[in-house]
Order: sequence, then C-alpha cells, then structure tokens
Amino acid sequence: MAITRNPEYQTTAYIDEIGRVYTVGYSAEGELGNGTTDVAYAYRPYSISDYKILVEDSIVNLKKGETSNITPKISMGYNLMSQTFNYNLEYESLDTSVVTVNGKTITAVGIGTTYIRIKDDTNKIYGSVKVNVNETDGITYPKVAGGQNHQVALKSDGTVWTWGYNGYGQLGFGDKTTRTEPTKTNIENAIDVTAGSQYTAVLKADGTVWVSGYNEYGTTGDGTSSIKYNFIQVQGLTDVVAIESESNTMHALKSDGTVWSWGYNRYGQFGQNWTSTSAYGTPVKMRKVSNVMQISAGENFATMVATDGTVWGTGYNDYGQLGLSNTSTQTVPQQMLNPNGSNILTGIKEVSSDYIQTIVLTDDGRAYGVGYNGYGQLGDNTSTNRTLIVPMLNSEDKNQITNINHILTKGNATLVTTGDKQLYSTGYSNYGQTFAGNTTTTYMLTKKTNRQKNNNNGNDKKHRLSNRNNYRRIRKNLYNWL
Repeated sequence: MAITRNPEYQTTAYIDEIGRVYTVGYSAEGELGNGTTDVAYAYRPYSISDYKILVEDSIVNLKKGETSNITPKISMGYNLMSQTFNYNLEYESLDTSVVTVNGKTITAVGIGTTYIRIKDDTNKIYGSVKVNVNETDGITYPKVAGGQNHQVALKSDGTVWTWGYNGYGQLGFGDKTTRTEPTKTNIENAIDVTAGSQYTAVLKADGTVWVSGYNEYGTTGDGTSSIKYNFIQVQGLTDVVAIESESNTMHALKSDGTVWSWGYNRYGQFGQNWTSTSAYGTPVKMRKVSNVMQISAGENFATMVATDGTVWGTGYNDYGQLGLSNTSTQTVPQQMLNPNGSNILTGIKEVSSDYIQTIVLTDDGRAYGVGYNGYGQLGDNTSTNRTLIVPMLNSEDKNQITNINHILTKGNATLVTTGDKQLYSTGYSNYGQTFAGNTTTTYMLTKKTNRQKNNNNGNDKKHRLSNRNNYRRIRKNLYNWL
C-alpha cells in the first residue's frame, strides 16, 4: 500500500491478491492513474488494472436448435504480479428464452438476441458474448433504426436498405433524391446499423464501420467535415462489434470491450475529459471503461453496461439521466448509483437511453428509469424528473413487473416486453406510438392487449391468429430497436 506525501491532497494505492492496482483520493495531477484528472467520484476505490475475459468470437449467430462453444481467455492489463492465478469461470444466459448455456456450450432455443455473461465471481473478472438467433439462415439478426426523417433496415442476410429524406446523402446512394420505399444499398455483410439525425452508419462483419450523410461535426470519421453521399469507411477503426449514434456523435464498441467515439463532443460524451463544439472526425477511446458489454446513447450523452453488471455514463446530465444523484455534466464516465444513492448500481443486464432519459433492466427482470419524466416515460406514476433510478410500475397493481426481458425508450415513450410475451408501454402517445390504440399519455407501464374482440361472422379464430402475428411483429420490432 502507498499514499502520496502531500498532507492536504492525498491519493492511496493498494494491490490485491492477484496483482490488480486500486487507487482512491485526489487526482488533479493524475494520481489515480486512470488516464484522467477527474476527482468527482474519486472517493470510491477504482481498479486501474484491466483484467477481463475475452472470447474468440464476440458475436455468435445461430439458427434455432444450433449450438456453439465459447472459447474464453483471461486478459490481464497493468498488474504487479507475473504469475498466473486460479480462476473458475461460470456462464449465464441473460435471456433463457433465446439461448441456454451448459458449461461452455450455447444452445439456441428461440428467436431473438441476448448475451452470455462469463464471470469469475471470486476474482471479480467478467466477459460477455452476444448471441443472435434467427429462424432461417442469416449472418445477423435483423434491425431497423430511424434518423430525423429517414429509416435504415438491416436484413438477416447482411444487406442494408434505406428510405426517406436524402437531402444530405444519408441514404447512401450518391445523390440527394428522396426514396419513398425501402431501397437496397450497395452494402453487404452488415451486422449492425444506426441512424443519427441526418446520417446513417453501418457495421460490417469484418469489424469496419461505414457512414454516409451529414458531416459538419465529423461523424463520417474520415477527418473531414464535408457531406458524404456514399458510404465511406471510418478511418483507423477495426474490430468493432456494435455501433450507436446520437444526433451528431458516433460510438463504437470493440471486441476488447473498449468504446470509441467521434463527431460532436460539446458535453463530454466522448468520455475523454474535454469538450469541444468543433468537428472531431477521428475515433478516440473512452477513458475509465474498458470492459463494456452493451452501449446506448441519448441526446449528447452515452450509457454503457459493463460485463460486471454496472452502468457507466458520460456527457449531458441536466435532467439527471446518468443516475448520479446530480445534474452535473460529466466529461469522463461515471458509475450509476443504486435507488437510494448509497452505492454503485449492480446487477444490470441492459440499458436503453434516448433524448434525456435512461432505462435500465436488472438481471431479475425489473425495469428502472432516471432522467426526464415530463410525459411519464419513467413509469413511476409521476411526471417528476429523477436523478436516481426509480422503479417502473405496472398500472394494474402499481407494483414492479418482474419478468421483463427487453427495454426500449425513444423520444418521450418507453416500451418493454416480458417473458410471457406481453408488451407494456408508458409515456407520450400523441400518434399512438405506444401501441395504446389511443393518444392518451400514460404514467405507468400499461399492458397492450394482444387479442381484440371480434363479433364478425364467427371469425374469432382468424382474428386470434392475426393478433398473435401482430404481437410477434411488435415484439420483433422492439428487439430490432435495441
């Protein structure tokens, strides 16, 4: 153990039994060793050693009934011991309706997408594998994403289709012509898509990222700020497994669990401990977080679930959407707090952020919300903004739902699906976007009826089948939006 000599501004460092270094205290001169001079949350010990579990294939695509084996390895970053140590890895499916796991073997049991969490609880080392399950052959799980006035769709065969407004070349066809129907682009072998305000980004199976459209803030990642009417490759970025967009900021998750960002950084959403209103077209690595499983983004802020089940956030926080019990903008990632603010939030398997609110999903299937709540999108039966997470309630009994398997918040509305194939929503519904069948704003999670009453010529069976298929499409779309 060591402590710095300055009696007024001290920093402590200590080593654990497997050689990891932890620091806590003052850091104006970089004493914490975490790549920042951040002191806002320095009173919590933080490991500056990068121990994590990596896998040979970060994304696994299966058909229902197929199996695959996980090949893990321990990655040790900065540490003070050269010898190896004993570890005992456990494997956990975060949605057993999609995949089950027995030892290192994954079995696809249902259509959808989820993660396998790999953990050594004794040494507190973690990793993850994303699993996509399709009904038929495909190289990825299908997805749709929307920009300001355009849409992008990813088919399971890896082709990308776009339509809508194209004034900035965001559809990727080399022109500014609007398309009123889905039109196939020249992108092949894609595995993820996302849409910013006026641009489209695509992740290919080879780990490269391609962007087309508006580029005033450098979102096309080629070091320029000129509009791109065709998809061009983001420079210096490889081994990417997921992408996420803000209006004018891009984030990419790499296979080693690091997050890289480029574009607009006015509020510190790069997590680099600096801000700028100028274009920044070169991807930079986010500080402090290095073992991320899933990323999400709102308006000028980013959130991340780490493989240990904690949630990190950086950027704009005027409505408390980072869950830190304050409304201060953060320029380096900080860990979300538990409901009473007494400790770090743990046990989270999914995060969804948009606009100025964040929703998190616990390992046991409970949803919590934080941030802006003007239209009831946090589902706590109020319209009060929150700086600490609050439980989302069921409108039927005002208790929490306990079997949620996916969450989605967009604009001023939130939707969730459950393990028993139910869809719930809360928030703004001025165009019926919450599947409510009306335009009434709701303030708690309200179940959407799968079956509609039908008295037309005894065709109830036909309508039951139709409504079942409608639910399947809704549930599939909810998965795709994540």
